[in-house]
Amino acid sequence: MKAWERNIAPLAKARRRSDAPGAHEVGVAAGADGVPSPAQDETYRRFLDREEATCRNVCDALLRYDRSMRSRFPDGFRGEAYPDGRSVEDLGPWIAFDGIDILREESHGTCPVVLSWNPAWDQEHKLEMVLYKDQVLEIGSACAGSMLLLSPQDYLTAPDLAWGADDLNAAEREALREFLDGYGLDPRDGA
Repeated sequence: MKAWERNIAPLAKARRRSDAPGAHEVGVAAGADGVPSPAQDETYRRFLDREEATCRNVCDALLRYDRSMRSRFPDGFRGEAYPDGRSVEDLGPWIAFDGIDILREESHGTCPVVLSWNPAWDQEHKLEMVLYKDQVLEIGSACAGSMLLLSPQDYLTAPDLAWGADDLNAAEREALREFLDGYGLDPRDGA
């Protein structure tokens, strides 16, 4: 994406409206000037530089999410032809990547990234992941919005999130601590 700053207007009008394979929306919540912030630019560069590690972390979190949902809501998966989620390859045909958004807010110079998914089991509500750096911090219904981004304090104490602080591995918990610290919240408050 060379010279993106000279192509903001045409890029903004050309958000994906096609189901062509490999075509995905990339949204950047630009400021009033229509230009991404330095933190958004750094977040995008970091995403590209660490794409392989980020994708590995996303796939691992997605698999753990699937297993968690199956154990919490077994009736929702009975009689369905969905795989039992033993591997990411099992899930692949049932969930499609649908886009990436780089948000405006920042924590320690890095912005949260939201990955959107279109799962076969919930096409109405879809699925979103909130990432900070290359770690997944939250997974949930796209229609509900991210509790982490809307109310970090509630995220830390909510007992019924589909995927929240209690579901994170050690690296994700460390990223959550850093993310919360950047918002001036005590990272020990539930994380």
